[in-house]
Amino acid sequence: MNLMELYKENATSIISNAAYLLVAGSGNFAQNYFINPILQKLYTPYQFSDVLMQEYYNFIQARPSQPCIFS
Repeated sequence: MNLMELYKENATSIISNAAYLLVAGSGNFAQNYFINPILQKLYTPYQFSDVLMQEYYNFIQARPSQPCIFS
């Protein structure tokens, strides 16, 4: 096994056993919606909050076997 394969194997092992922190708050909404005029034209604030919630849900569903800490 060469050095690059060893690094890749170690990195995969570390990442696959890692916990991650998902932080979602008003900053996510404000920094994306109110600063981007295109989003304001595409969505009402309520519609955009639904879009964000769907994205968070998809993110969590894509990682069912990994531990997640919600904040």
